[in-house]
Amino acid sequence: MKLARLGIMGGSFNPIHHGHLIAADRACEQLRLDRVLFIPTALSPLKDVSDLAPAEHRMAMVRLAIREHPKFKALDIEITRGGLSYTFDTVAALKTSADIFIIIGDDAVGAIPRWYRIHDLATRVTFAVVARPGRFEPAPPGPWKLRRVRTPLIEISGSEIRQRAAREASIRYLVPSAVEKYIRTHKLYR
Repeated sequence: MKLARLGIMGGSFNPIHHGHLIAADRACEQLRLDRVLFIPTALSPLKDVSDLAPAEHRMAMVRLAIREHPKFKALDIEITRGGLSYTFDTVAALKTSADIFIIIGDDAVGAIPRWYRIHDLATRVTFAVVARPGRFEPAPPGPWKLRRVRTPLIEISGSEIRQRAAREASIRYLVPSAVEKYIRTHKLYR
């Protein structure tokens, strides 16, 4: 199947949670995407990675979380490449003629000017911006295209999940049940 409209949901997914899944699903629906690729980073150039779960665990959790959605697919391109993960490099490596939508949260909009090769990337993609509770940032001026995606404001964060898992508190309903079981089985974030 030739893809005309492709969404990319990148991130540490440390761990993947319902907020990620709802955002990707709404972007898929509202932007009429043919596919959404979930691409876990090897190392993010813009985030603290001191409590980052090993890549193989983050990838396994992504696969578990998305396995029942017909338009979601996991891709390990950044983990396999290793080092710092740059969206520009990933988009270039995909070698697709599809219209590409990078799905990001409102909290990441302010950092767009700091993205690696942003002016080159901006000619290839549209940023699909989803709302995050209490984190709205107006888009900085620049050559990038932005599309707003309406989503419910659900206050879920990876840091809260990691903290709760560390003290063995419930993470039920924050992550898919298969991801919750994986975290417990592998004793992640303790």
